[in-house]
Amino acid sequence: MSYLVFRLERYIRSRLDEALTRHGVTTTEYMALSELRLRDGPSSADLARIAFVTPQAMSLVIRTSNDAA
Repeated sequence: MSYLVFRLERYIRSRLDEALTRHGVTTTEYMALSELRLRDGPSSADLARIAFVTPQAMSLVIRTSNDAA
């Protein structure tokens, strides 16, 4: 069963990646932005847990997003 859940998650993630790429947004950025919309001031560690990335990777996403703004 866990294998099927894993495969489904990978399929959904790839479809989301495809859709978001057209808009110049990564899935990790989308997940962080969605959480920021719902919660006031989550930490980068909170965002990392929600997006299933390391805190270091989320820090890079935040830094890159700030540089682009």
